Amino acid sequence: MRPRWCWWTGSRAEAGGAAGPLAILAVPPLSRVVEHFAYRRLLAPDRFAASLASAYGRPPSAEEVEGYLRPLRIAGTTPAVLRYGAHGARVERLPREVLLIWGRQDRWVPPAVAERFRARHPEARLAWIEEAGHNPMETHPRAFHDLLLAFLRERIPRAADGER
Repeated sequence: MRPRWCWWTGSRAEAGGAAGPLAILAVPPLSRVVEHFAYRRLLAPDRFAASLASAYGRPPSAEEVEGYLRPLRIAGTTPAVLRYGAHGARVERLPREVLLIWGRQDRWVPPAVAERFRARHPEARLAWIEEAGHNPMETHPRAFHDLLLAFLRERIPRAADGER
C-alpha cells in the first residue's frame, strides 16, 4: 500500500487504513460507541461552542454554533465526518496549483503543518492571514476572499489562452 499524508496525525499512514486516535472507527462496535459519545458530548451546544471558540479564536455567536450543529444532527452526517477524519485526506489528489490560506493563529492545525505541506508540495502557494485562527474564511472573510480572488484572477488569462 502507498503511504499518504494524514491530516489527523500529521504523519504518513497506509492508504486505505485508519490513522491516529480515530482508527477505532474501523471497528464497527467501537465506532458506534464513538458516535454515541459524539452525539451526547461533543455535539452538546455548550461544548461545541467551546470547541468552535478555540477554532475561531473568539467566542462564536449562537447562530454560528447552530449553523454547524444543524447539519451534524442530520442522520448519518456525524458518522460520515468521523470516518473521514479517521482515514485522512488524500493529498496526492490535489491539483498542481494549490492555494493554502492559513490562519497564523490556528491552534487546531498549527502553522508548522502548513509549512511542512508547502515544503512537500513546492508548487503550492501558502498565504497567511496573520490574525486568523482555524476558520479564516469565516472569521476574516474579506482577507480570505481577497487572497482567493487574486489567486483565481492570475489563472483566468492562462485558461483563456488554453493553458492549464
